[in-house]
Amino acid sequence: KLAVEMSGAERGALFLLDGRSKISLAAQIDIDDQTKKDAMEFSASAVLTSAGQGEVIISNDATVDEAFSSRLSVQRNVIRSLLCVPIIFREGSAGALYLDSRVTSGLFAKEQKEFVIAFAGIIGAVLESNKLISRLKAQSNDAVPRPEDIALTIIGQSPPMQQTLERIRAIAKADINVLLDGESGSGKEVIAQAIHKLSERRGQKFLALDCGSLPETLLESELFGYVKGAFTGANKDKTGLFESADGGTVFLDEISSASQAVQSRLLRVLESGEIRRVGESDSRAVDVRVICATNRDLEIEINEGRFRADLYYRLKVVTITIPPLRDRGNDILLLAELFKDKYQKKFGKIGLRFSSEAKHQMMDYSWPGNVRELENTIQKAVLLANTKTISIKELEISSDMATIKDKKQIDQGQEIREALKNFNDNITLAAKSVGISRRHFYRLIEKYKA
Repeated sequence: KLAVEMSGAERGALFLLDGRSKISLAAQIDIDDQTKKDAMEFSASAVLTSAGQGEVIISNDATVDEAFSSRLSVQRNVIRSLLCVPIIFREGSAGALYLDSRVTSGLFAKEQKEFVIAFAGIIGAVLESNKLISRLKAQSNDAVPRPEDIALTIIGQSPPMQQTLERIRAIAKADINVLLDGESGSGKEVIAQAIHKLSERRGQKFLALDCGSLPETLLESELFGYVKGAFTGANKDKTGLFESADGGTVFLDEISSASQAVQSRLLRVLESGEIRRVGESDSRAVDVRVICATNRDLEIEINEGRFRADLYYRLKVVTITIPPLRDRGNDILLLAELFKDKYQKKFGKIGLRFSSEAKHQMMDYSWPGNVRELENTIQKAVLLANTKTISIKELEISSDMATIKDKKQIDQGQEIREALKNFNDNITLAAKSVGISRRHFYRLIEKYKA
């Protein structure tokens, strides 16, 4: 009704895509059966071509337009103006909006056409939101989550993040251990949660622990639990992380920080599926999926004697490398908008926007702290903003870091090329000469096209 009134049209119809190819009439104003049939064909055509080019079907005098004049509805109703616009959302076409007039020729001029296209975009957004809400409600009833819905929790349209998402979808349902390799603050726990939610264990617990935040004795107690009297202060039995997560998923961040003793006990869990509480002689069976994360090169840690090789190969059945924020292009601005909306609600501010200079500054900055640093920066900027515009002043970051980063990359790329040249492309010797593992060296060769 609003589309008809605002465009000056006489009649209108909303057609929705049912499944992949079937078009059905969802709403209409004064559309007769013959026009409905032709309008449905126009809508189907618009929908089928919208994915590639967003085709708009328009005529400002259909009675003399060769493409439309032979239609029975045009002949019988003497349709003068006709407009059919596809309704598009992120997943593709949702349907089409059809409008016409038997009274006025030339009705759909540039202004009316642009309005209807924009209005169709609003309809598409509403339909998409409704679809997503329906899916989320289904998930709350223990329905199997769809990969598209899990992807909503991982913001990123850049090629590196899309590749990461594809890898998550490929391995999530396979009940295997996963090693997440990425810099601090890059979102490793979010990725681990996504893997859990897509797995067959999604109805069970997901428990996480940062191995680098606890001393050895406390870490051991947190992971495996203890019995009363095991040590001073152990006044009662305590269930460890692995027992608590039985049937679910355990995520261990910064696994490279675990001591040799903890590594040995963790290896036992992976090999036998059994744990032993501190101070207890009997073993207990547990069924958990283990996802570990590291920001260090574990092969270097193995070479330096700080990490067990047998544990490493148990953990890295599949490795997922998480790209740093600086390599994710426009994802930086997508995440910035997300965090801005989050914190302007928290701090009771509305309508904030980033200045163009602030956007350029965010894109130029190297974000050594990755997504975590970006969120903290936006939180502070929203809090400090005294106007509706967040400027460089509120961001308090310097693009000088990007220059430093670029210089470091140039120096490192040159170092890799020289090492290859000095050792006649022998990867093992070249990697050893610069003090890194073969795996890391291969990654740098690919990165710098050496």
